Amino acid sequence: MLYKALTKSALVLILTSVPLSAHATNWVYVTSADKDNYFVDRDSIKQNGKYVNALTRADYAKPKDLLKRFMYKSDTQFHRYDCAANTSALIVLKVYEDVHLKGKLLGDIDFTASGIVDSKIMPNSVAEGVKLFVCK
Repeated sequence: MLYKALTKSALVLILTSVPLSAHATNWVYVTSADKDNYFVDRDSIKQNGKYVNALTRADYAKPKDLLKRFMYKSDTQFHRYDCAANTSALIVLKVYEDVHLKGKLLGDIDFTASGIVDSKIMPNSVAEGVKLFVCK
């Protein structure tokens, strides 16, 4: 129980130390797929023990559907990467009405309450391109 409380406390500290909004200003283009473009906020990349945390942005050529409720054209995702284990976990997702994080913020999902799940990063994927950038 104490470990779980400490883990949540540490995560709160991580989340408060990284800009999670569209106000990040140092977006660096990393890769593209299917006419969608992916960026990393260079200033958000932080080492935290065995993890590297980073804020990413995606601009989509075609609108995406979130929970069959919102159509959105861009998002930010706060991830943690385990560079050695080749995994990543999505912690916070924010979706925006228009590309470049413009328009209305349509959704803001924090996955800490439901539990953070590390997923294996697949070869030749967008996630691999981002991981290679943040794990330099």
